[in-house]
Formats: sequence, C-alpha cells, structure tokens
Amino acid sequence: MESGQSSRACTEAALKDWTVIGLRLDEAYSILLIAAVVPGSLAEDVVILRTSEADFTRWAMVFQAPDDADAAAAQAYAYCRTEPGLD
Repeated sequence: MESGQSSRACTEAALKDWTVIGLRLDEAYSILLIAAVVPGSLAEDVVILRTSEADFTRWAMVFQAPDDADAAAAQAYAYCRTEPGLD
C-alpha cells in the first residue's frame, strides 16, 4: 500500500459516528442548542415527539468525527449555520 493510501485508511479508521441531539430555533433555524452527543449512529432511533418546545424544533443527526464528542458537536453547529433549511 502506498503511503497516501495508508494515511487515508488511518484517517478513515479514526472516524466514528456520533449522533447529535438538540433543538433548532424556529425563527433562526441556523441556531442549534445541543442537548447530547452520543456515540453511534442513532439519529433514526431518536423519536421526535409531535409536541414541540415553544419556538424550537427537536433535531437529531449523525456526524463522523474522531473519537471526540466535541468535534461532532462542532460539525453540527457548522452544518446548522450553513444548511438552515428544514431536513
């Protein structure tokens, strides 16, 4: 394996799935308040209740990041700032 392939494989192996759960502000959908970051791909298992918080929408999404919940949270904040539409 060439060195470029080796470093790419190491980088891909170092990433893991993190589920970020939070609230997005309805009036400024680019604002995210994170309630939890959980290891694993669980966004589809999170039940979004029909009742909602006043002025907020419940939200969950999976991000890939190193073995670091803070990195996944940073990706979630960046995603919400640049992709403000409803999912």
